[in-house]
Amino acid sequence: MKSLRIIAVELLQLTSLHRTQATADAIQVLNPLQLHIISAKSPKLPKILTVSWVLGCVDASSACR
Repeated sequence: MKSLRIIAVELLQLTSLHRTQATADAIQVLNPLQLHIISAKSPKLPKILTVSWVLGCVDASSACR
């Protein structure tokens, strides 16, 4: 249960950042393992990995762009 709380808090922080700094570098928000896992889902990585891109990947209803 503790790990789910951590994930929930990180998603809330990411959502908040998306509202205020959508173009911020994802590397400042995610650790290397998280970034690697999310990047693996994307068929084509953007030039700059942003908070907005990460949320697009996490959102189940959209594909990584």
